[in-house]
Amino acid sequence: MRRALSVILLILGGWLLASEVLMAWINVGQPPATELGIIGIMLAFSAPFLLLGMWASPGNRFADLGVTMISAAGVGAAVAAITFIMLSDPGFTNLLPSDRPVPYFRVAIVSGLLNLLIIGGGGWLLYRFGRRRPMTEAPR
Repeated sequence: MRRALSVILLILGGWLLASEVLMAWINVGQPPATELGIIGIMLAFSAPFLLLGMWASPGNRFADLGVTMISAAGVGAAVAAITFIMLSDPGFTNLLPSDRPVPYFRVAIVSGLLNLLIIGGGGWLLYRFGRRRPMTEAPR
């Protein structure tokens, strides 16, 4: 039961964290302070689920959180790439309503890469150092 609760909470937290990674890649013409505020709000939404999922985990808690963070970073970056590819396609923009201009979406390379390195790298460190190491010698 604990494992199921942990998995559900980590999936919800990872989904919200992937949304945060996606938002870090998007620039809609806002100033950097607004962008950091949006990223902070998304992190605040995902943190309770991730912390409760880590707390409920019966196994390697930090390793489970690390795998969730790595997965969220990958999914968020993939969704950001798909979004920008889709909006760059003239065939897709022709499907948008003609009475409205095409939305202003640009790639925020600095904040996106920095966020990806922090979330993905932090997840990798948690996974790497959170795993249980097999005992190489008998206890004394």
